[in-house]
Order: sequence, then structure tokens, then C-alpha cells
Amino acid sequence: MPQFQAVIQDFLATAKHAGKTKIVIDLQSNRGGIISLGHDLFRQFFPQTQESAVTCWKNSDTYVDITRAISDSLEGFDPYAPGADVDKVDDYALTLNWRTDSNSSLQPFVSYEDKFGSHIYKNTPYTNLMAWDFNDSLISSPDHGLGVNTTGYGNRKNITQHCSSEDLVIIYDGYCSSTCTVASELFRITGNAKSVVMGGRPRAGPQQGVATDNNIKARLSSLKDLKLFRGNGRSNTRDQIVPEHRVDGVPSQFVATYSECRLYWTEPMLKDIQEVWKAAARSAFNGAKCNYRGIKRSPTVSRSEDIATGQGPAPVLLSRSLRESPMLASKSAAWKALFNVDVPKFEL
Repeated sequence: MPQFQAVIQDFLATAKHAGKTKIVIDLQSNRGGIISLGHDLFRQFFPQTQESAVTCWKNSDTYVDITRAISDSLEGFDPYAPGADVDKVDDYALTLNWRTDSNSSLQPFVSYEDKFGSHIYKNTPYTNLMAWDFNDSLISSPDHGLGVNTTGYGNRKNITQHCSSEDLVIIYDGYCSSTCTVASELFRITGNAKSVVMGGRPRAGPQQGVATDNNIKARLSSLKDLKLFRGNGRSNTRDQIVPEHRVDGVPSQFVATYSECRLYWTEPMLKDIQEVWKAAARSAFNGAKCNYRGIKRSPTVSRSEDIATGQGPAPVLLSRSLRESPMLASKSAAWKALFNVDVPKFEL
């Protein structure tokens, strides 16, 4: 986790020092990963921009029973006390505990009902909208969290911004899942970044860049080898709600979001990935035509005072000084559930 953060920071600083002014972010065939790293990726590009990402869960009878049991079991427990029970601290940090996370206004919940009280959408009960609380020291704790502050919080509040949304373009191919969708929505909605989607079915029209489960959390069912076939399935467990649907509660997987530019594959692209990046950059920054739709850039863009100018001194590469992260297998089941790492297997 610290290595992921350091590599991105090193890349941005090195690109700035080299005089690079445009950046292509390639998220093709990205199945996701640790959720908070999607937030960190966004905040490294926009460190002074407060991200807006809220989610909710279906309030089924089972979910209510679990959240009530976990929340009640932690009554009076102080996870920040020296020598606190390790397993209980991990349980405390779970979303299933009403005392964690923040509401859609980024304020703490004040009771179980405040977080898990039912909100009815289309005759179905859901929880209140909730967001990660990256100011919580448990998330940055090396023992119970990621071992590093998310950019924009704690000791990473004053990170330098190197580029504006006009300097970015994101590449998709339709396969972007879980954490990839979280980062994508942050870049699109909060960062106003544009995107190029490659390929797609052989039919005319625009295409969605993010076209898989498009939610913050999913569970993968890994099937055993069968005599006749092998397969797997994915089901959503946590809905991501974009700003325009906070009132009606429509999850983002039911909201069509088309990339600003669609390009078809060409033979050179299949032989060299750099050809994909070049084509996306030409359409994003130089006005080259897209097969469908197109990216319009402002003729003059006022750069924020937060954005660094000039090349500056050669950066010190932080990633070279960090050791490899410990194996995720050493983390508890609660930790993996919180950060969306553990993918349970259901055998047939």
C-alpha cells in the first residue's frame, strides 16, 4: 500500500521534472483492488479537491441482524486505547459498525439508526448514504489499516498538484470493476476528467468506458472445475450512488455513462500498446477526430494556483526507499473485508 502511493507520487514528480504537461491514465481491463487506493489515486492528481463518493447497502433482514449484532458487541469499546484487543479493533473498523464511516455531509454518524435506519427506494429498504472517513486513524494504522495516510488527509494534506483536469485523459475498454469504478467516478464527477473508450461491439454509437459491475464492492464466486464447463459469476453487494441520484437512490450500475470519445482498434495498436496511448492523446489533446463523439477542450484554461509550474529540482524517489508490503495473507478476515481484498469462494 505505501509502495502504491509512493510510485504514483514519484511518477507525477518525475513527469513534472521532465517537462511533461499531459498524462494518459490507462485503466483498461482493470478489475479493481483495495478500495481506498482508488481514492488515493484521485487525490494524488487533485490533492486539494474533496472527493465525493457515497454508497449504501440493501437493508435485508440478515444485514440488519449482522450490523445490530456487531454494533452492540462493541458498545463501550475504545479501539484507540493502548493494548486494545486486536480482533475487536478490526471488528470496530468494519462498515458493519455504526460508529465508523461518515454520512454524505462527511460528518460522523450519531447512532445505529442514523447509519442503518431504512431508507425506502422503490419499495426496498436501504441504509443511509455513507462515505469513508479517511481522517480516522484506524484506516492509516499499520496494524489495522493501510499503514499510510490517504493523500489529502493527515500528513498528506499539503501535497503539490501537478496538473489540471484539462491535462488528463483516461483510457477504458469497457472492463473496469470495483475499485476501478470508484476511481473513475471520482475523476469524472469531482475531477471533471475526460475519457476515451477503445473497441466495443461492431455497431455504431457511443460506448461506456466503465461497463462491468460499476460498484464499490462485489463478490466473486469461483467455481470448481466441472466436467462440462468452467465459469464464475459476480454479484454486487454495495451500491455506489452518484450525486444526481442521491434522492432517488438509483445505483450507478443502472446509470449509463458514455465516454467522451470512442476509438476503434487498429492493427498497430494490437502490436504496440503505445499506439493506443498515442491515439487517445491525439483525440484528447490535439483535436483528432474520434469514431464517435469527441473531446472538446477549452481554448484557454486558467490553471489553479494550487498547480505547480516549472520543472523544479529533480525529485527524490520515495518508492526506492520502501520495502515490499507484507503479504495480504497475514491480514485478518475483518481487514480483508473492510478493504475489499478477501474474495470468498463458493464451491459447488
